[in-house]
Amino acid sequence: MNKKEIQEKIRERGLLQRQRNAVLREFSDIDPQKIGSNPAAVVGILPKLPALKAAFGQSQKIEALSDEIIAGFIKLNVEGVGHG
Repeated sequence: MNKKEIQEKIRERGLLQRQRNAVLREFSDIDPQKIGSNPAAVVGILPKLPALKAAFGQSQKIEALSDEIIAGFIKLNVEGVGHG
């Protein structure tokens, strides 16, 4: 992996993180302790579950990209190529 490929992976990871964080913000105001006693809150969450599942998938992709980026930097350093 060269410097340009690493930069592209970093940009892709950043985009995925922003998208995932936007979805997670929708859930940040939900109190799990109160959900069980409020059926309306449960019903309100149901339509958002596919988005939450997608956010989980993005988290896995973000983790994989992070691993690839780290491996790319290690390879560049081993080869003696600067990445700054």
